[in-house]
Amino acid sequence: MTTAKPAKFIRRRDTWLWDMLGGRYEIPMGWFASRFRFLGEALQKAEFRRDAAIVPQRGDRSNLASVEISGGRDVKYVIVYAREVPESWQPGIQETLIYRRDVAGTDLVYDLTGEFLQGKARPFECDLRKLPLRVYAVLPFQVESLDLAIQQRVEVPEGRLADHHAFDLRLKVSVRFLDAAGSVVAGRIPVAWEICRHPAGEPVGGYSLVDAEAGDPTEIGAAIAPEDGKWTFAVRSLLTGDEATLPFSLVGVAGDRAKETSLGSEGLTVRRAPRPVQLDNL
Repeated sequence: MTTAKPAKFIRRRDTWLWDMLGGRYEIPMGWFASRFRFLGEALQKAEFRRDAAIVPQRGDRSNLASVEISGGRDVKYVIVYAREVPESWQPGIQETLIYRRDVAGTDLVYDLTGEFLQGKARPFECDLRKLPLRVYAVLPFQVESLDLAIQQRVEVPEGRLADHHAFDLRLKVSVRFLDAAGSVVAGRIPVAWEICRHPAGEPVGGYSLVDAEAGDPTEIGAAIAPEDGKWTFAVRSLLTGDEATLPFSLVGVAGDRAKETSLGSEGLTVRRAPRPVQLDNL
């Protein structure tokens, strides 16, 4: 793991990426900051490997560069980025990527930018014709299913429900990614989430990092207009685009008797991703 300042490890023309992370580069990269904040923080702290698991086939002659960031025991993240961001009148970059020698051919590669399984660790084309970088994850096995459990009864003091002001909901959730044998993927994985009043409320959403390696539930915080009744919580995997949804109830209780309830998964529905995310929508 590199511990020195990143400027010592990158070429002068590579510095746009760190400039962007420091807010000094004007480029529409809000999608990166919101989805992958943990990767940006690791880059700023120089917590990365320069000899990444995925590298450009052309080596030093490539227009691309890559860095690797650990996501835990089973997950490696690789950011592949353009060494120079093309001007609007220049063609974008499309090059072949290969792997570090210790990466097994049976490992699986996921494209987190498009939220789909790229395939086994074989050479493939990296398309940077519309974006200056892409984020990949390398795992030793395929993620087969998404498991979700949440607090399905959330107790709130009745006074908070009555005033109809914004309420800071704290919802405990457990998101796990499983392989074909039902074993949990040990690592930190980003997800998108959404909370909505059933059946037709205005959704509130965001992105979080779930840590299956630690095994602790993740606390989701959202400012909502508190209303007694049925709500839904949905989570989407940025690995595969698969979605899981669970209902929960917001229940008013007298005085300060609200207590934390256990997690459940009754009424769980899982929807497989229909198609990769369109780059134009990022």
